[in-house]
Amino acid sequence: MLLGRSSDRLTLRCDCGDLRACAYDRTGKQLAVVGRSGHVHLYDPQEKHLVDEFALHAGRIRDCQFTSDGSHLVTVGEDGAAILFSLKQAEVIRRIELLPCKLFSLAIIDDRRVAVAGTDNRIRIVDFESGLVLTHLDGHRG
Repeated sequence: MLLGRSSDRLTLRCDCGDLRACAYDRTGKQLAVVGRSGHVHLYDPQEKHLVDEFALHAGRIRDCQFTSDGSHLVTVGEDGAAILFSLKQAEVIRRIELLPCKLFSLAIIDDRRVAVAGTDNRIRIVDFESGLVLTHLDGHRG
């Protein structure tokens, strides 16, 4: 994996084939990389090394984002799950199954709510505190 312009390129090694997404936290001190393995690879980009790796999904992770304070990571995957993961505790705080669709993208709305979208063309607003789908937006095609 290579990041940046050729003059200031950051090169990191990741054993995960078929990388799908990466996200920096707001400080730039953490980089999460996800893909086919279902694992999150957490890097320290300043020190240029892998900090840890976490198995979160049963298949491809399609998207990931850090929470605003950088203490948690939200992921969505082809296994139909949306996951809130605590980086400090190294544990899943909440796993929300949204089957039968594969989830492809997410957008963090605030400290509780996340919008997730997948193969059923429905955007769901999920509350990670309660584990409930608050509402959904239909009408998308492809």
